[in-house]
Amino acid sequence: MNPDVVTKLIPAYGGVIDIDGFILKIGPGCLAKDTEITLIKHHDRDFAIKSLLDLGLLEAVPRVVQFLPVGSKFLRPADLTIRFENTVSDCEPFILHGSYRHDYQRIVWELVTNGIKVNNVERVVNAKINGFSFYSLISARGVMTLPRILSHLNRSFTCRAYPLYRRLSTTDPLEISVVIFSEFVGENKEEDIQQLKDLLDQGYVKGERGVLKRVHTNRRLGISLHFPGVENVPFWFDIDEPQLDSVGFVIDHFHEVSVKSPARGKVKISEVDRKDENESLWSMHVREMEEKFRVEETKVIDSASNPEPKVVYSDTKLTKGEITRMSCGVGFDWDSLGGLMDIPYSDREEIRVDNLNYPGISSKAKKAFELLNDNPFFDRHILVKYFKELGRHDLEEKMLPVDQDGSEEVKPPPTPPALTEEDLLRTRLSAREMSRLGRCIGQWEQLAGLMNIPRADIDELRYSLIYQDNRAQAEKILSIFNNMEGFSREKLARCLEEIQRLDLVQPVKTGEWRNL
Repeated sequence: MNPDVVTKLIPAYGGVIDIDGFILKIGPGCLAKDTEITLIKHHDRDFAIKSLLDLGLLEAVPRVVQFLPVGSKFLRPADLTIRFENTVSDCEPFILHGSYRHDYQRIVWELVTNGIKVNNVERVVNAKINGFSFYSLISARGVMTLPRILSHLNRSFTCRAYPLYRRLSTTDPLEISVVIFSEFVGENKEEDIQQLKDLLDQGYVKGERGVLKRVHTNRRLGISLHFPGVENVPFWFDIDEPQLDSVGFVIDHFHEVSVKSPARGKVKISEVDRKDENESLWSMHVREMEEKFRVEETKVIDSASNPEPKVVYSDTKLTKGEITRMSCGVGFDWDSLGGLMDIPYSDREEIRVDNLNYPGISSKAKKAFELLNDNPFFDRHILVKYFKELGRHDLEEKMLPVDQDGSEEVKPPPTPPALTEEDLLRTRLSAREMSRLGRCIGQWEQLAGLMNIPRADIDELRYSLIYQDNRAQAEKILSIFNNMEGFSREKLARCLEEIQRLDLVQPVKTGEWRNL
């Protein structure tokens, strides 16, 4: 007799069958006739749990039992009782239901929510089930971890991608890498993702940020370059799930791309079975900045006509040389940096759309740094803090070192006036708040609809070439709402709750992101 299989004929009036602590109680009226029921115990090798154990999302191997015959339904819900052991004090038991999906060619897992009752004294969890399929008991640290666990079990993640590039000089080939990471890794601060930090520290520059997309990690993906004169040969790869959901997964296949500077093109990533070009997961722009190769030349000119100070204090204004170096390296992050420094959105919008006076990214960044320099409360330490918040540690290296032994008195930065809770809820979002919220919001179109942004404005923004990524588009939507007559933080908080961004509700209601 196979200890992993139990078969029993259950009469129409009901009965009980069990295996490995899974007890199925079938009451009268559940079956139309006498039915042979089989329970099969499955082992961990049959399911994708290695990454869950590697990342510490599960403390123990879950138990999985399959109920046969497949696809059969009860006429009324039956009772499933599963025994569990409390091995970790802060973990809770959850029952998962798995069914085979022909469109995915695999088992898809979902949380069982019908009639759940947990008895910690008897160490059992009960549920009402409607039919025959896979059932599993897992032990997790609260319900908030379940979406992440289900992503691993279903091998299906919502992900974002970043292309990064560098070129040591105009005569050197272009190097391109792409970092892909799950929504769970980037949901707080993308700048903390290890692989992004490492590449930026090595001198790479971010390209266009890819939008959030659903990625099936059991399928092969292909990456290809679409640049003038570059042969389009896809590189196929498999995603490492523990890396994807922790430090970020890197594709660094393209080390020597022979393309003239400044390079303009796209990096495309698609699933192996997607033939239509329009169905790519990501199609991300890379726009190399030609100005960055002129930094050394500019440094020589600046050093002759604008000598840099020998001693730099925290309140010493940025020199022309520093502004030039940082402007050439900051890329599209100039806008986020300006927001964090509380440069009004209207001022940054004017810079963004004025291509006559500010034709390139570096010239727009230069103007933003000049506005920052004019602030009477300018402080280099605060600027470095925001570099780090954006994950742009490389920009600090372009600044002159601050004298650590100086005794100058630094003017304290202004803090927003204290407001009552009632007054705060009617207070418009600051530029700093909109910048931080814009970097966190992914579903900007859904949010715009909930905030009653006109459909014409949403459509125009979706196809605009001015707002280059989700962050810029989300911040634009926030600025429109910020200027609407019906604005209130309470309404924004309700809209964020609607799109399941509960983590953003408190910063909006309390105004904590107004502060440095």
